Amino acid sequence: MAAVLQSRQVKNNNAPLTADGAEPVILTGTLTLTAALVVNDLLEMVILPAGYVPVDVVVATEDLDSGAAVVLKAGVMAGTPRDTVLANRTTGAEIFTGKTIGQTGGVQRADVADIFLLAPSTSDRSLGIQVTTAPGTSSTTAKIRMVVTARPQLHGE
Repeated sequence: MAAVLQSRQVKNNNAPLTADGAEPVILTGTLTLTAALVVNDLLEMVILPAGYVPVDVVVATEDLDSGAAVVLKAGVMAGTPRDTVLANRTTGAEIFTGKTIGQTGGVQRADVADIFLLAPSTSDRSLGIQVTTAPGTSSTTAKIRMVVTARPQLHGE
């Protein structure tokens, strides 16, 4: 059954630190699998702080599938950050969609304009990954990492 899995940083509520609140921050979320991935698993990787917008997003994975089946998408997650109730959460495709980087391990940079045009919000938002096609034989120990460079909103954008 699908579930909401959370990176160590989301679980620990690791907030980004800046000297004056006006500098870019690097948000990193790392998830180490403890069970097989299934279709529609949601991986909550980082929390984009209120008032910040993404400048770049990169996802790296180890080999998630001993076969060649797993397909991923990444985007802004609906629902309240840190909520692990699957029925309350979905993942958009603002970062990328239909990517097979988990089949052998790899790196994928954001390739959808929506993430770079994301409007600032007055609330924190989660960025995550969804398993859209299940692995044939899933790893149960692989790592997945999302690295987001974000900046504070400037002049309303």
